[in-house]
Amino acid sequence: MGIKAWFKRGDQIKEMVYTASLAAEMAYQNFILQACVKMISEIFARAEFATYISGKEQKKDNYYLFNIRPNKNQSATEFWKVAISRLLNNNEVLIIQQSDELFIADGFTAKEYVLFDTIYSDVIVGDLNFGRAFTANEVFHWKLSDQNMSMQFTLIAEKYSRLMASATNSFNRSNARRATLKLDTTYSQSKDKYAELKKTIETNYSQFLKTENAAILPVAEGLEYSEKDLTPAVKTDTRDITHLFNDILGFAALAFGIPRGLFNDTVVDTEKLIKALLIFCISPLAELIADEINGKFYSKSQYLSGNYVRIKTERIEATDIVSVATGADVLFRIGFSVNDILRQLGLETISEPWADEHYVTNNYSNVVKRGGDQNAN
Repeated sequence: MGIKAWFKRGDQIKEMVYTASLAAEMAYQNFILQACVKMISEIFARAEFATYISGKEQKKDNYYLFNIRPNKNQSATEFWKVAISRLLNNNEVLIIQQSDELFIADGFTAKEYVLFDTIYSDVIVGDLNFGRAFTANEVFHWKLSDQNMSMQFTLIAEKYSRLMASATNSFNRSNARRATLKLDTTYSQSKDKYAELKKTIETNYSQFLKTENAAILPVAEGLEYSEKDLTPAVKTDTRDITHLFNDILGFAALAFGIPRGLFNDTVVDTEKLIKALLIFCISPLAELIADEINGKFYSKSQYLSGNYVRIKTERIEATDIVSVATGADVLFRIGFSVNDILRQLGLETISEPWADEHYVTNNYSNVVKRGGDQNAN
């Protein structure tokens, strides 16, 4: 009878423990997922949308729209961070153009057809419902793949998250204090006495109970509680939790094409890791974005006439100008202009005619241009 009285709140405790465990599992997954999404979106936002007219790179209205101010309330950096985050989290993102501004849809319904344009209805941006349907040619709609990688990662990480929650609980449990408080068999089991006992424990033993998961078990006379300590061989320490966390992080990095080494505490050969990130993650994303823009923003005749957008990822990578000086000199000697080289380095060009002139050394020039000297080396 006494034992039942002490443990009558067991069901409520189980429910609280389950809820806390579930919250912890979701926290692990969401933190890792959003860390990857944040990295990709912030890196992509540094790319430049180069606009070309008749095959020549020019900065006009379209350049300003994609690189400076897509709409009156967002900068280009903020806009593309949100767009890429939405794409990675939801596997798709819809952007509409309204009054020469770009807006990211917060909700929409797509009706796909085989022989006709897809129709987009119930398009919502913020608290505004546009109240009309959009055809495929009026919007930019990006999809990553047929399978939602974020969802696939969540399914894989779910079991690991449970292991992490279990390891964390085991660590806390193995390092927590346990004690018993002897009570006389005549001690009342009433609610009032229970509340009085609880207050007494919290007041007199508060310092003792500061350790997480610390507990005091009231034991009536004639009953005895004992707990066997875990052997050192099976004790959990923080390194076990870290290893599980890194495993989940590795799955997320693999799903999004991020080199796992970028998440290590001691990163070595950063340059190679950044190049791998650009090749396997950022560049495919840039091609996906550019293809949709070129297919919707420009007509077929305009595109074939040399009007298009190319997303430059060159300036994403921080470049030490001294380390590339030799390579820049070689490019200049084979015909690249000063401004061509500056653009490749992501630097501002020079507004002087000579900066756009092209030179070629005699070693690379045509024989006829060298005066017909057939015996020249």
